[in-house]
Parts: sequence; structure tokens; C-alpha cells
Amino acid sequence: MSVRPSLPPATTVVRRDVHHLQVGTDPGVLVRDRPGLVGLLRLLDGVRDVPQLAALAGPEIAGDVPSVVTELLARGALVDARPPVRARLDIAVHCDAPTQRLAETVRTALHELDLAPAGRSGPRLYVHLSTGEPARSDIQPLAATGQAHLLISTAGPRVRVGPLVVPGVSPCLTCLDLGQRDEDPTWPVVVAQSEGPPIATGPAGIAPTARWAVAATVTRDVRALVSGRRPRSAGAVLRLGPDGDHEDSRPVTFHHGCGCWLLGAP
Repeated sequence: MSVRPSLPPATTVVRRDVHHLQVGTDPGVLVRDRPGLVGLLRLLDGVRDVPQLAALAGPEIAGDVPSVVTELLARGALVDARPPVRARLDIAVHCDAPTQRLAETVRTALHELDLAPAGRSGPRLYVHLSTGEPARSDIQPLAATGQAHLLISTAGPRVRVGPLVVPGVSPCLTCLDLGQRDEDPTWPVVVAQSEGPPIATGPAGIAPTARWAVAATVTRDVRALVSGRRPRSAGAVLRLGPDGDHEDSRPVTFHHGCGCWLLGAP
């Protein structure tokens, strides 16, 4: 076992009664005491691996150290103190002038993920921020070339996040447009007129709480993406209100009129 077990930071070990110890207090893990256990718990600082712990533990528990550590890890009483493997992903954030401040907040939050550079051939994610509807001429080439991208657009004090598009894996903006056209035949005309420069060109009026809520939403979905889980904005558009509260979400499904799903075919 190569883990370096450690009690979680600031965790205390207290005695509940003559037969039991409690690791932590929120809510705490109840452990049946046995000879040598208290001494072993005092060694769990994340510096040593299991064989080293077994060598230092008392003779009454040394042979059981691997099983004790495995049980406590499974119950959440211990953590593995080995440095995590850094996920690899290059992220480019593009914005227009009114969304610069929102983009800066998103960049700051993404930096905290501590992602490793992916290199020339590694995975990339393009984050595109726009005031109002994104220009389709900017987005369609990303899908056509297999470039993963996440769309963020502002509408007054509100923000839309999504869809997050992994070509061939999750639906794209064209799928959204075609689905919207099925519901509203005038949508292509509306969106074509919405792509021009906004009448008001000042900074987007996004409150600080909303900016950080957007940044938190983006970092959560990027973390899901690099860990192999499905981000919430993949196949959906999330709408955040003026205070950053989640108002609703709109599903986006593959549309039979768009061939983007073919990009995922073997």
C-alpha cells in the first residue's frame, strides 16, 4: 500500500468511553479502541507510508496496520496525503470588451485549479464570453475542428453558462439553435440580428456575487471535465440571476439536423 495516511487537518482524536475513540467532531468517526491504536493514530501525519507506519507501531497492532488504515480510509477518518496528480488541460479565455471583468474573475478561479499544461497535443478548452448572443461565425469553427469550448453570455445583469461542448460527445450551439428553431421558427432571424455590436458598449453590469457564482460554476464544470465526470453545462444552458443564484437550466440535445455527433464516431 503506497498511500501516506493522515488525519484530516485540524482533526482531533477524543475518547468517547472506555471502549471507543472518536476521530473528528463533525460528525466524527467512532472507532473501537484496541491496544496500540492511540499510538498509531498519533503517527498519522501524512509523512510515512503504511510499511513505515507498521515498523513504528506497537507490537500489538503492527501486523494489522494495513487493514486498520484501509478501514479508516474507507470510513473517512483518514485522507491520503500524497500530492494529487495534476490534471492536464490548457484553457484559453476569450472575451469582448464589456465582459472583460467577468473574464478576469473566471481566469482567477480557473488558476486555482492548478491544472498542468497539456502541451501541443494535449486537451484544450476554449472559454468564450460574449455580451448577448455569441457570434456563430466565431463558434462554429470550434465545433467543426473538434475543439472543446464553453460558452458564457451576459444579458443585462443575468448570465448564461453553457453549453459546454465536447464535439461528438455533447451537443453544440448549432444543436441548440436548431432545437430553438423547431419551437420558434423566427429564431434564426432573431439570433442573426443579435450578433451585432450592442447598443450600450459599457462594461457588463454583473454584480460581484454573480461574477463569482459564474466563476464557481465554470471551475466546477472544468473540474468535472478533467476528472471524467459529466459537467452540468454539457448538454445544458444554466441561467444565473442578478445575485448569482441559479434560476433555471435548459437542456440541449443532439439535433438530427446537425452532424456534430459524427465527430465522436470511431
